[in-house]
Amino acid sequence: MRRRLWNTILEIALQSSLFSGGPMLISPNEFDTAPPGNFDDDQLVADDPIAKAEDQFTQVSIAIALRNTFPARLAVIKFLNNLPASGTYEETLQLDTQFRTAYKALNRTLQAYNRSSSPLQPSVSSLQFEMRVVDLILLRYLSSLHLPYFGPGLDQAMYAFSRRVVVDSSLKIWRLIHPLPSHTLSTTTIVAAAAATANPHHQESNTLARLSSFSSGLYPVLAIHAAILIIIELQTHLKQEESLGPVSVRPDLLSVLEEAKTWTRRVVETGETNIKGFLLMCVMAAQIKGLMNGESENERAEALVKAAEYSIETCLPMLEEMAAELRRDAGGNDEEQQGLMLATPGDMEDWNFLKPDALFSLGDDDPMNWMVNDSMDMVPSLW
Repeated sequence: MRRRLWNTILEIALQSSLFSGGPMLISPNEFDTAPPGNFDDDQLVADDPIAKAEDQFTQVSIAIALRNTFPARLAVIKFLNNLPASGTYEETLQLDTQFRTAYKALNRTLQAYNRSSSPLQPSVSSLQFEMRVVDLILLRYLSSLHLPYFGPGLDQAMYAFSRRVVVDSSLKIWRLIHPLPSHTLSTTTIVAAAAATANPHHQESNTLARLSSFSSGLYPVLAIHAAILIIIELQTHLKQEESLGPVSVRPDLLSVLEEAKTWTRRVVETGETNIKGFLLMCVMAAQIKGLMNGESENERAEALVKAAEYSIETCLPMLEEMAAELRRDAGGNDEEQQGLMLATPGDMEDWNFLKPDALFSLGDDDPMNWMVNDSMDMVPSLW
């Protein structure tokens, strides 16, 4: 049990350091606690339990496998967050190689568990969900490692690898949370699948999709970050593309655009009072469509204003209904009702990262200027 608790502390420390951008407060030299033993939960209350074989799946097997990637993940965090920040691109590529080696070893371990475990085992019931969460966590590290070079990679060929890694990792993260009903990547299938994914019934069948819509913290932040990075890639591609005919874009990336818009609206419909996510997706979708249609900068600017107005007009009735329901449920006089409303913020406080000073390091007073400006230097800092 002590090993399990310490392993949990390590995971919390890693995640908080990655998300906050602060240095890791625990070093491997500061502890000698071994990884958890391979016991099922019911064995912990037995006298002198015997650990199961390493290749035998238990309720702690995923945690043990993830612990094996601790050195690789810690190296990424130290490279990104430690001061002074003097890392080079060559070091980034070296860390990428080391991290992928650990990632592949973890995948082989989890796939072996998946093949050898019996569906009747109690510990296997959540195996698929746990594997997807682990994949999300590691993809976040891989994306974060290359994110400092994503902006330069938008117009400098020497960083094209990092640009591709960030985009591909973001797409994988989005698809883990909002999977397509089919694995076929034809344009027709993707468009139809995007519509199906927006269906509430499809969303309800996916635990990660529900967590991204009804929770705060890791899951909605991963989803919105992935969507923004994909949309920036689309925007950059459309601005850089030169063609006398229609500009072609990757349909798998384009499908994320409408899905993200639908998802952020769904979040508001389920009770979130912060509409920043939906507003941002509406504005970015309008920007992409304007670029695809070859509109001028003034026309795109007008479209952004209309998209912002649309988001407000869409969300206002929902917010008014929430306020009315709150008044009905609260009862009492108007002063008491007003006090209750002011003391009841949205559950998803993590949407606050959409504030310009929290999400974008633009060096500009206009938080939307990066969308209409032709310069690719202004890219959000998301790790």
